[in-house]
Amino acid sequence: MAVKKITIKAIEFVDCFRSGIDDAGLMKRYGLSANGLHVVYQHLLAARILRESEMKGHHLGGSGSVIIGTARVEQTTVTAKKPVIDAGDAIRCIRSGMDDAELMQRYNLSAKGVRSLFKKLVAKNILNQADLDKRNQNAVSEVLLDEQVITGSEVNQVITDENLMKLADQIRAGLSHKDLIEKYDYRPNRLQDMVKKLLHEGLLTRADLHRERRSGEEEFYIKNRFDDSIIFSGKASSLRSLVEEAVSRRIDLSNADLSNSDLSKADLSGAMMAKVDLSRAMLVGTDFTAANLREAKLTASDMFGAILYKSNMAKADLSDSNMAHVYAVWAFMADANLSEANLTCAELMGVNLAKANLFECILDGANLMGVYWEGARLEHVHGKV
Repeated sequence: MAVKKITIKAIEFVDCFRSGIDDAGLMKRYGLSANGLHVVYQHLLAARILRESEMKGHHLGGSGSVIIGTARVEQTTVTAKKPVIDAGDAIRCIRSGMDDAELMQRYNLSAKGVRSLFKKLVAKNILNQADLDKRNQNAVSEVLLDEQVITGSEVNQVITDENLMKLADQIRAGLSHKDLIEKYDYRPNRLQDMVKKLLHEGLLTRADLHRERRSGEEEFYIKNRFDDSIIFSGKASSLRSLVEEAVSRRIDLSNADLSNSDLSKADLSGAMMAKVDLSRAMLVGTDFTAANLREAKLTASDMFGAILYKSNMAKADLSDSNMAHVYAVWAFMADANLSEANLTCAELMGVNLAKANLFECILDGANLMGVYWEGARLEHVHGKV
């Protein structure tokens, strides 16, 4: 299949995003599928053009997950408030040529919800790969942002002496990188190039940069999710840094409210986090080795590649979470809720899943050697068990 590419002006896209246009509107405006929109968001977040906090407050325009209504699941008790979509109606709409944005409007879904719909239709063999390939033939399969194709020489051409002197004055005055990006709409890569130029031309010293880094620290608070009392606080460059400091000092973060936080790649090995709220948190590559996460709330969190080696996650709520490629050897997950969790290619050797709920869980490519399943709920699991 030929690769179709599209280049999107990042600043224009972000302006539309911040003006309140929902996922469906953005997809129609830029000719994107649900997967294409997901790729754009990933690029913008990685380039720090879009902030994680903005994504959390963005109007998605519908549900982010679905349940396929078939005869097999009509009698299943469903606790989550997710739309039940009739499989026959969905297939008719897809084969009639409805695009992703139209499906979103028909079923009141977000872009994530459309991806969930396709994933579950394929998992239940209601939609086959040939139909999906046919649908994707005319879809954009690669998205580039205009910032990704700017060369170094082009960047240098737009860095004026006036901008450089203004930047040097602001750094010496103590403004942080975050302040500069937000106040002057500098892109992170542009700001880095300007700082390098200032250093090379002797207009800024390493001491000036050190002063800027220190002034960039802020006061952060980790609060109790139940009574709003402060568990731990201090000055740090980010909430992630403060959480890492608390864990390294053996502070008990049980019952902490860390929902929607970005703790990606944090070293939280040995953390004491029983009943912590990490719902919708970014935990990509986070190290939870031997951590106590008993009864933790991790609903809809992104744990791609996280390390859960020998962690205690008994009775934890991991429903609708992305746990693809996690390393969870010998983890204790008895009574955990893993319904609709994505455990694609997860390393689960020796995991205790006694009485765990794995309803509609995805286990494709997962290593399940020595897993203890007694009493686990395994209805409609996708993958060999």
